Amino acid sequence: MLWRLLVLPAAAGASLQIEFQGQDTVVRNGSAIVFTTSVDDTSSGSDTDADITGDEEFFRGCLWTYRQQVSLCQGGACGEAEIMAHDLQRQLLAFYAERRRAPPLEEAAWLALGSPEQRREIFDSCPGLLISVLFLMAEALDSVGQGAAYAREAQQLAAQAPEEEFEMMLTMFPVREAWAGYQQLAALPRRDVSVDLVIARCKSPLQWLWEFEFPRTRVLIFDKCDRGTEDFKSQTSGLGEALPELHVVREEGPLMTGECTAYLRYLQNRDFADFAIFLHDDAPRHIRLSMLSLVLRSMQHGAFEVPFLHLTHERYPAFSTPCFKQVYRQAMGEELVGRLATYCCSHFVVSRRRMEARTAAFYDRIFQMVSTASYGLESGGVCKVGKKPCYVLEFLWHAIFGEPADMPPRSENEHLPLAFRYEGGRSSRLPSPLRVAPYMALFQQGRYSRQLMASEVA
Repeated sequence: MLWRLLVLPAAAGASLQIEFQGQDTVVRNGSAIVFTTSVDDTSSGSDTDADITGDEEFFRGCLWTYRQQVSLCQGGACGEAEIMAHDLQRQLLAFYAERRRAPPLEEAAWLALGSPEQRREIFDSCPGLLISVLFLMAEALDSVGQGAAYAREAQQLAAQAPEEEFEMMLTMFPVREAWAGYQQLAALPRRDVSVDLVIARCKSPLQWLWEFEFPRTRVLIFDKCDRGTEDFKSQTSGLGEALPELHVVREEGPLMTGECTAYLRYLQNRDFADFAIFLHDDAPRHIRLSMLSLVLRSMQHGAFEVPFLHLTHERYPAFSTPCFKQVYRQAMGEELVGRLATYCCSHFVVSRRRMEARTAAFYDRIFQMVSTASYGLESGGVCKVGKKPCYVLEFLWHAIFGEPADMPPRSENEHLPLAFRYEGGRSSRLPSPLRVAPYMALFQQGRYSRQLMASEVA
């Protein structure tokens, strides 16, 4: 509990103290309470455990104020979650009513990935919630071939519900819609795909790649710093069956063009796999490696059919500045309408079809544009990019490969399969409003306590 303490001197040498404990006000004279607004935690008419039989109305369909508290440790970090039924119900209903809404993947995982005993406890208290969550997880994990078990468990639990409870469950939660979402995805065909892993490298080690399981993959290392073949061999020796190739891309002149000229060299060659994954050598600084693992597992399962996917978790604000308007005009041959919105740092997956949609001349023009920094101040442009002209291009890759300039977040992109609609980056965080609520603090009541303090001072 956060306390705010105010001490005002009293005329007789004593003092009154006013304390704010949450929304309660307490005025003390020493240790004695002079005035308090607090009330008991329970009312005289509240039910006790002995009074509850389990067939009360507030147990029907879902306990009125149902909440599930879960603790989880991962990678040395631990956290606690409190999932409120009304909140998750609202998110589920909104998502299945309009697929552009963000799916509650993280909230669902907290409930679905516990023990069978924990899931049974949730089912007994709020059956429609758990069954909807299980079907959501089934749809998400079908992309990696692991959804069927969750769907079976949801069906088995639904079959155990009495008829009246089953009808209430269908009315209160999107069970039918969640089941239909899973069925639709599970019915899609699967196909074997080839993959190019395109890595712009300078100084970072590559052993983090060794932990992944690859589909039919060619690993193309575009070496910006000419580390040599021996270093290349040692850094790729643990890749297993993935075929590594070395390509050297030397910088020319004073400009540091980063990853973009390495990516463009690959695109200029036009020797494309079904999908290309573009990464920096220090990708673990920018992406959740589990997101890359999800993509590779989906490819192995033959279920990956996403034409473009950002892998980074950090989101940029939407931009519309003179610099980005100029860069967009030069790159795309048209004016930027509205804003550019995308993810940080140029880590993404793109399909062969999207890469082939641009001509060799288009990629040559972009390469020349970046290599000369034609939009930089030194070249008569308006962009303050200094010696790093590649920086601005990371705002454009999604538009180059056919996505709208103002690209929605993954979680709100209805064209993505559910498995990939995960954010995982930083977002605004607020404490529980039951503890700290600056907006409601504007309306803090205190008429009598203020009078009391004023009279004591007088």
